[in-house]
Amino acid sequence: MKIVRTFQMFAVIVALTCVPGTLAFIVLFEADPLIYSNFASCLLITALLVLLISPCFYSSPGNQTIIEKLITICSIWLLISGVAHVTWELSWCFVHPYLHDVTEKDKWAWIWWAYGVADRRYLISDSATVILEWVTAVIGGPLTLYAFYILKRNIRQAGLCILITSLMDLYGAILFFGTEALNGFSNIDTKHFVNFWIKFWGLNSLWVFFSLFCIYVAISLLDIKSDHHDRSDIEATQ
Repeated sequence: MKIVRTFQMFAVIVALTCVPGTLAFIVLFEADPLIYSNFASCLLITALLVLLISPCFYSSPGNQTIIEKLITICSIWLLISGVAHVTWELSWCFVHPYLHDVTEKDKWAWIWWAYGVADRRYLISDSATVILEWVTAVIGGPLTLYAFYILKRNIRQAGLCILITSLMDLYGAILFFGTEALNGFSNIDTKHFVNFWIKFWGLNSLWVFFSLFCIYVAISLLDIKSDHHDRSDIEATQ
């Protein structure tokens, strides 16, 4: 268990610092923005996957049954997703009109440019993307964080919130991928491995897989008949 906690702590540190740390390195040492954006993307997705998989190896009380492990994974994803919505996505909603002509030399825009080189929709203010991100950031983000907050306090209410936010995320992900697929991925850099497979498919596919995962967890929570609000409710469903 200590080994799992160690990996979790390391993954949290990497997830929180890889993007701002990389930006600081680029600014201070004039490092190549594209190369280091690829490096940061690989670090970020690795750290997130470690965090999300780690509860499978829990053995402590309260995290022993399958449903308890699933709920723990769900709570981690809610936090990751909610933070992403209200930070990167919300900030992009405000700055996207100023990103049309940015290049790797514009350090202030690096955090959005780094993804935009993989998906040009974020550098040209694609109308569908703007609407999708505003809805996700303003409504989905706070609701996701609220679901995370109440998950250990009111299981039935949390289940409803998780179901709503997960359906929103899944619908958004289908639109996100589907609209671009119908356009022949004309806005996606399909030539470079990191841009196409890590930034576009890898990071965004998390919202497909874990939205489906959280929908299953939410339905399981709503099936709990007891009105108690602690983890003993979950054991009663085994």
